Amino acid sequence: DKIALANGGIKMEPDKVVRLPGLPESESVDFNVTFAPKATKLPFGEYHYRTKLDMKAGPPVVLLFRANITVPDLALSADTLDFGNVQVGMTRAMSLVLHNPKEVQAEWKAARPLESAKDWGFFTCEPAEGTLASGKSVTVQLTFTPTAERLFTVKIPVKIKDNPNSGVKGATTLASRASARRSSCVSSPPRSRCRPPCRTPTS
Repeated sequence: DKIALANGGIKMEPDKVVRLPGLPESESVDFNVTFAPKATKLPFGEYHYRTKLDMKAGPPVVLLFRANITVPDLALSADTLDFGNVQVGMTRAMSLVLHNPKEVQAEWKAARPLESAKDWGFFTCEPAEGTLASGKSVTVQLTFTPTAERLFTVKIPVKIKDNPNSGVKGATTLASRASARRSSCVSSPPRSRCRPPCRTPTS
């Protein structure tokens, strides 16, 4: 029943087989089954769907489809990195861990921020993208190299493929801030007086 399958987000090809030989010279046929839960807006979690395969002049066969509906996601070990005061022209690096708690792999990428994008060029993420298998983690290093004496802030969205909420409204978004300072030297005391060199009398 194609309509019943479609209501469950399932599609089978071919949808029917005509004159499949049986014994003594039996044959087989392969079915391609596609499951699209997004099309039917099914909820997350365990999914079971039963349908029947009708056979002409024979009893129907019950088919059971099972799936775990989920979306890829990541957990960040920190949502804010504070680099503190960094000398202009120098580099400071900080690390955080990305962990995949879901049952499916997660393809991620540190994307260009939509807000405070002017400071994006002073921060470098390594690696900037990758794929994490279920239950795996990766350490990401963020480096900051200022060229001027001022405050730097940036919100880096971590985009996850097939997850429309990633990198939006704080979800998988990394906030980074830093303050750049120029080095200076101060002499103490501010003034010093030097005596003229002493001459040795000659005979």
